[in-house]
Amino acid sequence: MEEENVPIRNLQMAVPGAFANAIVPDLLMKFHSLYPKVRLDIHETPYYEIVESMDKGAYSIGVVTCDPEGKNNLLKQLKEVDIECEIISGGQTRLFVFLSSKNLLSDREWLSSSDLKSMKMISYKENYIQVSKILRHQLNKPIIVEDIELLKKLISDDFGFSIFPEILSFNDLYMSSGMIKAIPVQELSEEFDIFILYTPYESLSYIEKELLALVKELIQDNMVKQKQ
Repeated sequence: MEEENVPIRNLQMAVPGAFANAIVPDLLMKFHSLYPKVRLDIHETPYYEIVESMDKGAYSIGVVTCDPEGKNNLLKQLKEVDIECEIISGGQTRLFVFLSSKNLLSDREWLSSSDLKSMKMISYKENYIQVSKILRHQLNKPIIVEDIELLKKLISDDFGFSIFPEILSFNDLYMSSGMIKAIPVQELSEEFDIFILYTPYESLSYIEKELLALVKELIQDNMVKQKQ
């Protein structure tokens, strides 16, 4: 498995939906150019499911974000299940409100949690649970969708708002066209770290190690540089 020419046929990796446009297209194209005969499956998975799924062997590499308050708990959890991680220096990201440019609040420089109380929330799967904890109050019953592109389409049509890490806006056509605006929330000023998770390094195959290095490179190039 350590040899470069071993014919590995299928690699499994998990990323949250917010990372889809930020790194996945470049990752697929670059990896395929290096290993055209290897199938790379990148699964769009809620961040709160990735560690558990990796512990069960579903993925060898995963990417998650974590707020400062939960960092120690995450590191403890990773140690218990024997998953290693690397924190990307300078990769911190904040939570933003994503809403339609048609919305009357879209020209605001920032929003407060009170602005959101009367608005309809669109949640990607169960993300609203964590958002409610961070905001420290219960949001109106959200509309739950299972597809990140459907979520962005609903937001652009001013059906409701969603809260995501800022990275959702990177390399996104809805954002570049001005159909969706990303606005910081006054109460959500803390930055989240980006963690690359992987099964013990010595157990990774040569190609998995190459994939790990490529993921780190793309996060640094596509995400850290955009924040500078």
